[in-house]
Amino acid sequence: MYVSKLGNNSDGKSWKRAFNSIPAALSAVPDDRGGHRIIIRPDTYVEANLSTAFKGAKGSYNLITGDTNGDLGSGAKGRIIIDSGDPEKGFKSYDWWGTQLFDDIAIPKPGKGRF
Repeated sequence: MYVSKLGNNSDGKSWKRAFNSIPAALSAVPDDRGGHRIIIRPDTYVEANLSTAFKGAKGSYNLITGDTNGDLGSGAKGRIIIDSGDPEKGFKSYDWWGTQLFDDIAIPKPGKGRF
């Protein structure tokens, strides 16, 4: 499956028909047998959460690959930036298991400020 902001966001089966977001491609993973590959065209993607219903099978994992040098057919060279830091579009992550203590009182509510 392909991801590109230039695709028509239909089924991800080619660069022309590429999904416009990584979550759309992850949602299209059809089963838990694994061996599926998502190829991403260089660009900046503001994504809230990256998860899939299927993680793949042991020894046959799903892959997310960046076409950073254009060798996989995107025709583009560059970086792939996945930005989850936008307060409106992205997700602010918190390290619940780190050395700093967080709880639901310390985490700012939407529109109430940030750390």
